[in-house]
Amino acid sequence: VGEGGMEQRTKSEKFRHRVGMVNQSQSPPSHFVGANVSLEEEPPVLLTDNQMRSFVLDGFAVVKPRLAHGFHQWMYQQIDEVHADAQLHNPGNNALPLFPALAQVYDDARVRGALQSVLGTNYALHTHRLCHKSPPGVLAQQWHKDSFWGYRRPIRYNRPRYVMAMYYPQKVTLNRGPTAGKVGTQYYCLDPKSYDGPLPNKYTKDNDEQDVPFCVDEGAVVIMHYDMVHKASSNKSEINRHMFKFVYVRLDEPIAPTWDCVDPVWRGLSETERQNERLRLLEPVAKSVWDYLVGTANAITTTRDVELALLKEAKQRAQQPSQLHMQQKQQQQQQHQQHKQHKQHKQYLQHRPQHIQQRKSDDVSDDPTAALNCPNEADRFYAAFSLAASGHVQVLIDRLFDTNYQYTLNATLALVGASPSCKADLVCALVRLIKGKAQSSERIAQAIYVLGECGAFAHSAVPALHPFVRHTDEVVRLYAVDALGLIAATIEEHSIKDIVEALAEALTDTDDQVRFTAALSLARLGRRSGIVAPQLLEALNDSNRYVQGHALIALERIERPDVQRAVLRFLHYSRWCPRTTPMSNH
Repeated sequence: VGEGGMEQRTKSEKFRHRVGMVNQSQSPPSHFVGANVSLEEEPPVLLTDNQMRSFVLDGFAVVKPRLAHGFHQWMYQQIDEVHADAQLHNPGNNALPLFPALAQVYDDARVRGALQSVLGTNYALHTHRLCHKSPPGVLAQQWHKDSFWGYRRPIRYNRPRYVMAMYYPQKVTLNRGPTAGKVGTQYYCLDPKSYDGPLPNKYTKDNDEQDVPFCVDEGAVVIMHYDMVHKASSNKSEINRHMFKFVYVRLDEPIAPTWDCVDPVWRGLSETERQNERLRLLEPVAKSVWDYLVGTANAITTTRDVELALLKEAKQRAQQPSQLHMQQKQQQQQQHQQHKQHKQHKQYLQHRPQHIQQRKSDDVSDDPTAALNCPNEADRFYAAFSLAASGHVQVLIDRLFDTNYQYTLNATLALVGASPSCKADLVCALVRLIKGKAQSSERIAQAIYVLGECGAFAHSAVPALHPFVRHTDEVVRLYAVDALGLIAATIEEHSIKDIVEALAEALTDTDDQVRFTAALSLARLGRRSGIVAPQLLEALNDSNRYVQGHALIALERIERPDVQRAVLRFLHYSRWCPRTTPMSNH
């Protein structure tokens, strides 16, 4: 072989090494290279009550998979060499086929257990993946919340519907550019990178009391709430810091705890924790999320409860418009009067944080609703969620009409935490709102968002939601298809054929995000989406990668032999071979 041939062979071997194909003398153990798929899985190692409580309050959990000695060093070398290649650089969404051994990390019993604890038994790996490289000397990122894979979603999720699972193949020290998170910010609306309004945007700056650098051991996986404010810190070391970010999504609504739960009741903060202002302000939100995760937030224990809610809505629709208007006005007056009652004021003042009790400014008076106007978003959330938990939802519904968009977002998320005892009334009020004339698209989208989060309580709202799948505003359509999927997923005893067909229609929407959200909603319905399997198979040819990915999840969950065969054919035809290169194409 001539000199040129030897050079070509050397380049080929170098490339193959970068994707796990090296010659026999350099070959790593075979269990490093592949996904190690097995018919038997080790039982998941679930999080404990204390770990879940920490996740709810802080927004993250750290687990360490148990893999073969040397695995993480080998994986670090693989990604380091790929990043150094000008042609490959960052495989992005192809990280898993390029490095199939990553499946060993995310399929580890401890990682699966953490994901199941937070997202429920049925969760899915999202199509979006990314390899983050932090080279020596790189400056810190700006604090931010991630977009939805390049798409805007104005109303985000307090409840854990998405998480990032960040794997670090090397030890991360403080000077090695760790990812840092602002704990507790997963519930708040302000995005420090994009918000430029008049309210204080304190998350743009570092805060030693709230910022947590994820300094973790080699091979650790950080499970982080998708909406937490975070950044990559500056790398002051002499080596690259690598991180694989995978996204996982919840598919089922919780009906019981999915972690190693001993006590499902939220026990509140300890005396020591109450000395922490951040935790005090966060507690009403945290309790709301905890109740959701244990399955009590939207629990309708009997079919009779659903029937009563439906009957109440039917009676209201049957009333004359003038009578209905008078009744609404009377209800508003009664609720307004209730808010001024001394007993309710006293209860609020006893439990709200000390710094609010002592404040003498005009923005916080004896009226708890005044705290909704606090400049500090944490104060507003505390007040809003306290009102929602005590059943005072009309004040928050009225808040949707405020001219300050951030105030309307705060009220929207707080309404999700409304007491189950008033959910039926809340649903009726929101249905009247979206049916009203001259409503803005923003207000309609917010009301629809809350209806979706009401789950089975909102079954009576389904007929009212259908027209919004064809609304002129794409954001309204987005939340309509999302809400229909969430509601239908919680109702087993009722036919959802109309919902499934409406979601299938949305698979051909002109907006990318509406289409891939419709596909995800169909995935939530599992086997019941089987009636639109042909439309989902067609969606595998969509021009948008996330429509394809969500459609694939939906088809997998149908669990029908003919559908499974079609999916396997698609995967067989579209399989990307990571070991094929211009110099190694056989």
